[in-house]
Amino acid sequence: MGYVHSYGLTKDIEVIPAEAFSKIEEIVEKYKDILRFECDEDRDPQVTNTSIRFNGYGEHGYETFSFSVKEDTYYCKTNTKDYDAAITKILLVLFQYIPEFNLSSDGFWIYEKQAKEFEETGKVELDGYWNEALDYLKETYGIEFEWNLKTSKSGGYEYYCMEICRIFKENISDKVVGSNENYLKDKNIKMEEENTERNEEKNNQKNIKEKKKTKNSKTEYSKEEKSEYFKNQLQELKDSIEDKIANFLENSEELKNFIKFKKDHFRSYSFRNSLLIYNQFPTASYVAGYKKWQELGYSVIKGSKSIKILVPLIKKNENSMSKNSTSEDTKEIYGFKAVNVFDVSQVMAGPNAEPLPSIDFTIESTEHMQYSEEVLFNGCKEFVSSHCPLHIVNDDSLHDCLGLTNGKEIFVLDTKKPLDMAAVMIHEFSHFYNHYKDNRKSLTKDEKETEAEITAMIFAAYFNLNHENRFKYLAIYRKNRELDKCFSTALSTFNYILSGEDGKSGLESILQSLKEVKTYEPKAS
Repeated sequence: MGYVHSYGLTKDIEVIPAEAFSKIEEIVEKYKDILRFECDEDRDPQVTNTSIRFNGYGEHGYETFSFSVKEDTYYCKTNTKDYDAAITKILLVLFQYIPEFNLSSDGFWIYEKQAKEFEETGKVELDGYWNEALDYLKETYGIEFEWNLKTSKSGGYEYYCMEICRIFKENISDKVVGSNENYLKDKNIKMEEENTERNEEKNNQKNIKEKKKTKNSKTEYSKEEKSEYFKNQLQELKDSIEDKIANFLENSEELKNFIKFKKDHFRSYSFRNSLLIYNQFPTASYVAGYKKWQELGYSVIKGSKSIKILVPLIKKNENSMSKNSTSEDTKEIYGFKAVNVFDVSQVMAGPNAEPLPSIDFTIESTEHMQYSEEVLFNGCKEFVSSHCPLHIVNDDSLHDCLGLTNGKEIFVLDTKKPLDMAAVMIHEFSHFYNHYKDNRKSLTKDEKETEAEITAMIFAAYFNLNHENRFKYLAIYRKNRELDKCFSTALSTFNYILSGEDGKSGLESILQSLKEVKTYEPKAS
C-alpha cells in the first residue's frame, strides 16, 4: 500500500469544532504555495467547517486528501510528499478536538530499536512528517499527545506500532466545544486507565527478543529474514490449498459449488488462486488489490479482511535471449509472493467510480416466469416508448454503457438478450422518471444508481426472473445509503410502471394484451 494515513469518524458530527477549524485554516494558509484543490488544477483548496479537500500542486502532491463530518473511513497515500506536512498537522488537530475521530498511519510503525528507545526515554522518532507536526502543535498551540507502544506477532516476528492518545489540559479544554466536554468530565478516569494500560505494555516489553524486527512498508529485512517470512507465508497458503482439496474429495457437494464458483466468476484465474479465493471468501465475484480499487474510484470499507492470492515473480532469462526471441521467451518465473485483494462487496464507490464490466449483469429465465422473453421485452419497450423516445442502439455510441438517459430520451444497447435489455429499460426509466425533477437533482450518483437498480431488481423479482448476480452491482453502491428510502422510491416507481396512470397503460395490461395476441395469433397456412 505504501505510505498511507487512515482516519475518519465513528459517527456523524454537525461541524468541525470552531477552535479546530481556525487552526486548520491557519495551517492551510501556511502551506498555500504548494496546496491546490487537485494536483493538476490551479484551484484553491476546499476548506469549510464541514469538509476539507486538497492535494499538493504538481510534484508536491500524490493522492487527494479529503475529510467530511459524515461517518466514514478515509485512506490517503501521500508517499511523504511535501503536502504531507500540512496533512499531518491537520490530522492531529482533528484528532485533538473531535472525540469521534480515529487516526492511524504507516508512519506510526517503528523498528525494534525505536521501541527500545521509547521504553527508555519515552520519546520516539516517527516516519515522515509526524515529528515535525507534533513539534508544531506543541510550540504553536500548546497541544501535546501521549503514546502507547503496541506489539503484535505474525509469521514468527514481532511488530511495533505507536498508538496516539489525547491529553486534555485545562488551557485547551476551555476552548474545546461540542462532544469533547464528555471526555473532559471523565479525563481523570480515562488517564488512569491509560496509565495502567501503558504500564502493562512496558512490563511486557521487557521480554522482547533482540533478534526480532518490526515490519512495515519502509522496513528492510536481512536476506535470511525475508526468505523465512515469505517462506512461512507461502507455506500457509499452500497448506490451505491441500486441505481444501482433501475436503473436496470427501464432500462432493462443495466440489460442485467450487466448480460453479470458478466458472461463474474466476475463469481467467488459475486453479490455485481460484481455490484460495473460494476458501477465504466463497461469495466473492470480482477481486482487485487496494491500489487497483483506488484507481477505479473505489475505497475499501473499514474492517474488511483481505483475501490472499499468489502472484508469480518474473525476471529476464538471460540464457534465452537471442535475436529471434520474443519478450515472452526471455521471461522466467523464479518464485511466488502473496498479495492482498478485496472483493467488490468490500468496497464503496466514490463520486467518479468507473463501471465494472466484469460483473455479470445477466438476468435469466426460470420455469416460473409469467411471460416469455419476447413478450417481456416488447412490453417494456411499448411502455417506455409511451413516455419518451426509446432508441435501441447497435453501435458503440454508448461507450460501453448498457443504457443511459438524458431526461428526454432513453438509449439501450442491443445485446441480443431480451431479458437483460428489458431490465436496462426499467433501470433507465427509473432515472428518467425520478432523477430529472427539480427536487431530486441534488441526489448523489450513488443514490440515483441504487434507486434505479432496485427498481430493475423488483421488476425481475415480480416476474419470477433469476437476477441474483445484480446484487453484486448493488453491493458497490449500497454502503452508507439509506436503503429504506431508496427501496421506497423504487417500489413507488415500479407500481407506476406496473399500473400506469394519466391515461397511459401500465406494463401489466400491456403484457397481458401482448400475451393474448401471441397466444391466439392464427398460424400461418
